[in-house]
Amino acid sequence: MNLTRLFTLKHSTPSQKTLIAVGRVQTPTLALVAARDQLIKNFKPIPFYSFNAVITHEGINFSAQWEPKPDQQGLDAQKRLIDSSEAQKILSKLQSLGSGKVLSFTQLPKKALQPKPYSLADIQLDASNRYGFSAEETLNICQALYEKYKLASYPRSDCQYLPESQFSDAKAVLDAIAATNPNLAELVRQANPKIRSEAWNDKKISAHHGIIPTRQRAAVSELNPEEQKIYNLIAKRYICQFLPVHEYLETKIALAFNGESFKSTGKTTKIEGWKAVYLKDQNSEEKTTLQNLPILQEGSSVEFKEIRAENKKTTPPNSFTEGTLISAMEKIHTVVKDPEFKKFLKETDGIGTPATRATIISELKRKGYLEVKGKKIHATELGFRLLGLVPNSVKNPILTAMFERKLKEVESGKTDLESFMAPLKKMIQDEIEKA
Repeated sequence: MNLTRLFTLKHSTPSQKTLIAVGRVQTPTLALVAARDQLIKNFKPIPFYSFNAVITHEGINFSAQWEPKPDQQGLDAQKRLIDSSEAQKILSKLQSLGSGKVLSFTQLPKKALQPKPYSLADIQLDASNRYGFSAEETLNICQALYEKYKLASYPRSDCQYLPESQFSDAKAVLDAIAATNPNLAELVRQANPKIRSEAWNDKKISAHHGIIPTRQRAAVSELNPEEQKIYNLIAKRYICQFLPVHEYLETKIALAFNGESFKSTGKTTKIEGWKAVYLKDQNSEEKTTLQNLPILQEGSSVEFKEIRAENKKTTPPNSFTEGTLISAMEKIHTVVKDPEFKKFLKETDGIGTPATRATIISELKRKGYLEVKGKKIHATELGFRLLGLVPNSVKNPILTAMFERKLKEVESGKTDLESFMAPLKKMIQDEIEKA
């Protein structure tokens, strides 16, 4: 059901007018972007100060972050030091700390499970972040890999899990990946088709399973550069399922120097596992910047080497990209306050569907309500003017939640179609009269 409302908006000259339609999914999507744009525009950065010490123990240097005391003066509500005079006092004190002691040392074994295969929303987000692809572009490429080349499974999926019946296809699919793109052959050789990740779960399969490569083979040269990038993303996620779990030690150290507290966090890799897939990928979020830390004992001595003061500023939220906007549509419940509809929208995976979200964004761009600058997507002046005209109920995702719930009741027989249509017709007529 596509609820629309018609308006006439003036463009750059008095003689130019455009008849526009407002959809029950398009409008809250536009409102999401406009609200983010306004938040960024009105954001006022707040300066704050932090201190990092270089600590040494038996010839090994590592960094530690200064921790304010509970009664520290000059902090804001987020425990950031914002008072410049207080920061200068602390810096003066920290410049000559001398020896300190280890208050606590903990090292816990941790595991990072293999990332699930892509849903459409996930690969749209990843392709947007890595390559600046639009949501529609990514969908079209996935569709080509599925229909034209037969190299990937059905793309319009909201599921990240795989049917257990396809587990036995693993070796054939891995061999097809290596044959299609020889650059991935070494990773395939490291893969063990007997490893069963948590992605294989019949109970979590929805209408479709996660997006994965098929047993079909082709020469990578047959694909254009954009298609190669998307195929490689899908293939790498699949290879991850057959590499070991990533295992590491998470280290936390608490230190004390002349009444001042510091903390240090680090990570020591024990088994690289599936993360080997992304080691050479400079754009990968799987890369870690956590430092390796020495093994220390509680009560042992450490030496202060130097202090580094950093003048920072709070930063606004990031502008939406098409990928993060798709994700926000999927997780629209996070901005809804009403507990009942929040729960419903969470259960129904937000507004729009995996198959329609890219089209919704494309329509908003086509109508001139959204525009893309680089990777970022913004509401246009026309988009803001539209939002100034429509009632709050149309901008609110709760309207879609109400409709979806009523439609489900019609589908299940709990209510009849006319009971749904009658108040809907009245609402549309009332809004047209107001307009």
